[in-house]
Amino acid sequence: MNFNQEKSGFSQQLPRIIVVALMHVLVLGLIINSMKVRTTTPSEEKFWVDTLPETPKPREPETPPPIPKAPDFKEPNIPTIPRPEVPLDPPPAGPTITTKFGDNPVSDPFPNPSNKTGENTEIASVVQSKPQPPAKPVQIAAIVDASACTKPEYPRNAARNGESGTVMLALLVGLDGRVIDAKVTQSSGYRELDKAAVQGLSLCKFIPGTIDGVPQQSWAKLEYKWALTD
Repeated sequence: MNFNQEKSGFSQQLPRIIVVALMHVLVLGLIINSMKVRTTTPSEEKFWVDTLPETPKPREPETPPPIPKAPDFKEPNIPTIPRPEVPLDPPPAGPTITTKFGDNPVSDPFPNPSNKTGENTEIASVVQSKPQPPAKPVQIAAIVDASACTKPEYPRNAARNGESGTVMLALLVGLDGRVIDAKVTQSSGYRELDKAAVQGLSLCKFIPGTIDGVPQQSWAKLEYKWALTD
């Protein structure tokens, strides 16, 4: 009975014993490690610093070599050779001809031998003419005359109502004198009269306009008066 009690008591204390033993082992390991720490001496520290690689210094820019100075140019010494003097024969003697320059006579030391009479010669001044502008083309307008063509027929309704007035037309005359186009530029006040004037006068043939004598297509104005006769 006591043996069983002792055995149960030992089994209960076994974990505590193991924990205490582990704690002792841990403390002992810490002590041993602290004893192994080695302190460095000043000489060792200096050696350690000396063995470190040095930081490279920045490279100074290289100074370019000086540009060599060009040698001074010296002109070559060329000897001057004097020009030989050649005697000239005097001009042959002859009569002196007086030439008029304006109103002042001037003696000509070298007269023209072809002028044997010795008469005075006149020096003509040359005047440079300015370029003339091109001539403008001669343009003649078309000739339109209502009396030269058949008179338009008076509209019956307009005549019955006593309508009259003057209409102004613009006619485009072709190269052959015939009317190509007609427009009313000023009305007579009545549409029938304007329409009859355009239809009647468009059948006429007129004289076309010209430019330097060449027929040209051009516009011309024509005034036509509608009037009732008694």
